[in-house]
Order: sequence, then structure tokens, then C-alpha cells
Amino acid sequence: MARIAIASGFSCSLAWQARLVDEGHKVMVWNKERQLRRVGEGIIPLAGTFDEAYWFCKEGINAREPVMFFFDSSGLGDEADRVRRYGIPVVGGGSFCDRLEKDRKFGFDIAEEAGCLIPPHETYSSLTESEAAAPDMELYFKTDRYLEADATKGLKDKEHLSEYFKGIRHRFGDKIKHILQEKIEGVALSTARWYNGREFVGPYEATYEHKAFMDGDLGGSTGCSFNAVFFHKNDPKIAEDLGWDNLTLSFRQNEAPAGLYDINGVVAEDGAVYFLEWTPRLGYDSEMTSFRLMPSLGDHLFAMAEGRDMPLPKGDLAYSIRLSIAPYPWEHPRNDQKGTVDGRFVRGNDGLWDKHFIAFQQRMDPENGLVMAGSEGIVGLSLATGRKLSELHDEAFDFAKEMHKRGEPSGMQFRTDGAKCIKEDAEKVKEAGHEVPPGLLQ
Repeated sequence: MARIAIASGFSCSLAWQARLVDEGHKVMVWNKERQLRRVGEGIIPLAGTFDEAYWFCKEGINAREPVMFFFDSSGLGDEADRVRRYGIPVVGGGSFCDRLEKDRKFGFDIAEEAGCLIPPHETYSSLTESEAAAPDMELYFKTDRYLEADATKGLKDKEHLSEYFKGIRHRFGDKIKHILQEKIEGVALSTARWYNGREFVGPYEATYEHKAFMDGDLGGSTGCSFNAVFFHKNDPKIAEDLGWDNLTLSFRQNEAPAGLYDINGVVAEDGAVYFLEWTPRLGYDSEMTSFRLMPSLGDHLFAMAEGRDMPLPKGDLAYSIRLSIAPYPWEHPRNDQKGTVDGRFVRGNDGLWDKHFIAFQQRMDPENGLVMAGSEGIVGLSLATGRKLSELHDEAFDFAKEMHKRGEPSGMQFRTDGAKCIKEDAEKVKEAGHEVPPGLLQ
């Protein structure tokens, strides 16, 4: 048995937390966001402050117990660095992770040094500056500042850019540092690998996902609406094209912490692979999906903390559909909205992590059982693992429909076209000359 403290920036890793408890570990969780502090209540011991979680680890060290502090997101770099300085093993989180994700130029430089292709782009300090200089062509607007999920915006032409900037300027002001990046036609594909503090270990992880909220890729972008995840059996061509073998030296020089590092890229029709951005943290929903392929989550995390190799995951596919209720996908919930979300029943599931349901933002009510916590409306995932994408979709979709039919929670919403979209993407990636597991096409 070990002690594991978890600092959560998004409060969406409840399934990981519950699995670690079920594996026999002592777990304590600190939820960073005030409006999400009750996520996990009655299920996982919660820390009221970050320091309380830190002392939970210190007590374990004094008792000579195995100890680890896990950070599931970036944005907590100062806290993670402080814990490391005190000699507590840490996985995830750190000033390097924060800079890699938030400072796009720094992230581009790391990728470019490794040999990645990067789409042509320009950096601007204000919307007015880029609006005057932007070419009349398809572009992507990206900013280091977090505005909302839909702020990474595809723009059709200069007129579309001007209209979009009006709304952004009205809500967030003009002085927003950002880039305009040339759009590369192709398939978005994420490639990730775990780093143990010294070297990248284990197989490469691949994620196909769509972010648009509604069927047919309509609606605004979310964190994820559905995804398929698998681990490559051999080193894939896409990893070679992204220069993964050249990253170790720069990671060591920058004292990169142990954790998961993901390159979001795009596979063009001619097979070229372009770097888009880093995700130096758990992906939501990719890691909530991929962890079902790991034989032991605790063993995996301690291997990273101790600088060892990664236990081999299963060779199956994992597929999930995100489940939500209103006001999702609106991203600015307030505590005074509790009547609309907080306390809604979440029944019709079969556990918190080990079957079809993957819990995200719930708590345990003494009288009513599992209910929603907070006010964002993120219920979790309907998940299936196996060999054929079409069968996994049917399994996950049927479970989601059953939850919806029971009305627990009421008003649940989810996409229905995940397998169709992912199969189309996989066919394009294969045609471009990259490896695709047969089950992703079936």
C-alpha cells in the first residue's frame, strides 16, 4: 500500500482516483477550482488546501510508506516544483510543463529542434495588429492565454477573422498575445509517450478524437466529444517524423519532470506530419480512456516516479463517448447555479471506472447515492475496449442510451457518430502511408 496525493486542475480524474483506492492505495485529492471542490466527496478523501495534501505525503514519508504526488494537469507548476524540492516523488506538473503548453514559442522551439515540421505562422501582441497584417486565407487563431475551449479557432478568410475578433475583443480586450497559423489540411492525430524523468519509455500512444460538440462536427469545440486510443506495437513512422528520438536531450536540459507528453499534430494528405502544440499532462478524455488498457495504474505511476520502464498495456482499442448535461459546453459556471446541475442523480451506471461508466464530476450523497458535483455539467464517459471499432461504438452507445433512457442524469447529451468519423480519419491516415490498426477500420 502506498500514499498518493493528487492535485487536480480540472477535477475530471475521479475515475483514476477511484481505481487507485480500489488497488489498495491511500489517496487524498486537492481540487484546485473552488466551484469544483466537492467533486469526489464521499468517495475520495479530499484536502481543503494544497498544503493539506502535501502534509499527507510528508506523514507517509515519516511512516516509511511509499509516497507519490501526482498532478493531473498543467497550470500547477509552482506547486509541483515546490513538492519536488522537498524530496517527494512527483509525476506530472512543473514549470517546464506549464511553459511547454502555455508559451507557444517555447513549445515550437523544442519541437523544431527535434526536427518537427511546423506550419507557417506569425506572432502578434494584439488583435488589431494581426487583423491589419493577416493574409486573406484559411488560418488558425491560437493564444497562450486561456479564453475558452473554442478560442483555438479555424478562420475561413480575413472577413471571418474580423467578425471573430469582434466577439473576442468585446469579451477579453484587444491586448491578447497570439499567433495566426496557416491551416494544414489533413487529419488531427495525437501521439504521446510517457517520460520517467530520464528517458521516454513504453509504447507510443495514439489518439483519434473530435472536439466539436454536435454530430456532423457542428457546434463549438469542447475538450473532447469522443475518441479512440491505442498503443502502437512498434515505433510508428509518425513518431519518427515528429522527432521523438531527438527530444530526450532537450528534456533533460530543461529538467522535464516525469509524466505524459503529447504532441498534437496533423497528418497531411501527402503523408507529411505537422506539429501543432504540446499537451504535457493527462488528456481529457484520452487518458481517462487509455488507462483502461493499463494492467495496474498504481504500478504504472510509481514506475514513472522511480525512473523505471513502463508496464506494458493491453493491445486492444479503447473507445469512449463524452456524456454531459446543460450548461455544458458553456465554460463559465458559477456556484449560484447549483439548482441546475449540482445534486442531479447519476444512476444507471455500473461503477466509477472498471466497466462502461467513467466518472468525472460526481460526489456521493448519503441519501441519494451518486450525484453531480459542481456546476459544469460534465458527467463522464461511456467506454468500451476490444478489437473492432464498430463493436466498441455499439457497446458504448448502447450504454449511453440506457443512461439517457433512465433519465439519470436527466437531459444527458452525447454524440452518436463517433465510429463513423474515426473510421474516415483512419482511412485517410492509412492512405497517407501511416500505420493504422486493422480494428480501427472495422
